[in-house]
Amino acid sequence: METKAVLIIIAVLLWGLVGFGQMDTISAETKKRFENEIQQAKLAQEASEFLWARAERYYFQCIDSLGIEIKIRDRNEMVEVLACDIAMGIAACMEDSLREKGYLLLSELAEKFYRRGTPLFLLTGYQTTPSIEYIEQREKESGLIWVATNFMGCLNPHEASKAISFFNDKTRELVNGGGRKFEKLNEREK
Repeated sequence: METKAVLIIIAVLLWGLVGFGQMDTISAETKKRFENEIQQAKLAQEASEFLWARAERYYFQCIDSLGIEIKIRDRNEMVEVLACDIAMGIAACMEDSLREKGYLLLSELAEKFYRRGTPLFLLTGYQTTPSIEYIEQREKESGLIWVATNFMGCLNPHEASKAISFFNDKTRELVNGGGRKFEKLNEREK
């Protein structure tokens, strides 16, 4: 019985030493993996901040001359507001009673940005955040400015995606009609 106990103790000690040695190897590999993951997270954060700055400049840019008066519920009362940016256009498209006005606003906004020389391509909230280099390369190829729309995804993703696709299709029509092509972006949209 004592021999069996001694063998078990020796086995446990040897297992601990072997395990300890393996932990050092695993730790080095894990550390390297974590460093790579941290670097990837930093790059994604930079790209996200880059796209957020774009959103502030374009997605939330109010163009008063194109605005539409809509009624929305604020607490327990209906109030009139001017929907004059892409964000409000998408939000209007998600409401049955405002859908037609929302699509009209998005169409007019796509045309306005195109005429200004800043045709926009809206990224949906379901797309992963690409690197800044990737965005800049795609923009250079297509002549479009990429703008994130991740901010609307929680409201009604299906209707928001339809509105974003509508906006991108309108921009595609304008760009392709103007001699530039933007078919290369189709795979990125889906």
